[in-house]
Amino acid sequence: MVIGMAGANPTRWGSWKVVITFIFVLIISISVLLAGLWFLSTSMRLGLWIAVLVLLSAFAIAIGHIIKRRWLGILIDSRNKVSLSRFQISLWLILIISAFFAAGLSNLHITLLSAPVDALSITVPSELLAVLGVSTTSLIGSPFILRVKSHQHKIDTNDNLYEAAWSDMFKGDDDSNSDSVDLSKVQMFYITITLVLVYGAALTTMFIKDTSHAISTLPALSTTIVTFLGISHAGYLGYKAVPHNVSQPPGQGGGSSNQEIDSPDQGSKTVDA
Repeated sequence: MVIGMAGANPTRWGSWKVVITFIFVLIISISVLLAGLWFLSTSMRLGLWIAVLVLLSAFAIAIGHIIKRRWLGILIDSRNKVSLSRFQISLWLILIISAFFAAGLSNLHITLLSAPVDALSITVPSELLAVLGVSTTSLIGSPFILRVKSHQHKIDTNDNLYEAAWSDMFKGDDDSNSDSVDLSKVQMFYITITLVLVYGAALTTMFIKDTSHAISTLPALSTTIVTFLGISHAGYLGYKAVPHNVSQPPGQGGGSSNQEIDSPDQGSKTVDA
């Protein structure tokens, strides 16, 4: 009997090959970025940010594939559905962390010999932290609401994760409205995409202009935008909490129903109520 990697579970070994390959690529990428600090021009800040953005996105996709065996794995929840709350917080995290990381590397190039510790002295505006807080609340609150509601109402689920699709992000969560468009999800998707694109444009401007100085703060968001996003998420969670499996009490409702009554003279007969 030959004992070794050849006798191991092929699926498990396939997962490890993906992990090993990705770690190798990640180490090489980080090494190149760190080595580039010696030659990096501050005029290349934008390219550096885009490279970090792509690396973090690839890492998130790879992690999802390793765990769920699907490229959408990071977005699939416990109901085997593609989750909108997972999608929106993934966008914000990748966008903000990549910007912070690229700004720190750029600052390190400028202050490498004078004050390397100050490279990460980058202020994250309180409004941006509020956006992350709102997004995290939806990530935590969404499954909690569905779990509580499942005690009295049937929640729609997929039999396996291979049934998960992008369209799940726009469909209702209850069994009765799972084939209907959920407008609370549509509005949150629109608002999230719009704000992410606008903030991405602000980050692009930050990395392009005034490349001779270190970056001290990330772009701020107005309180109006944060409030707007908060209302959007409140509507999303509020609509999710409302039960949509409405059943009529016995003996009520429209339409005709048949009732069987007993008659002492004619026996039993059926009448329409």
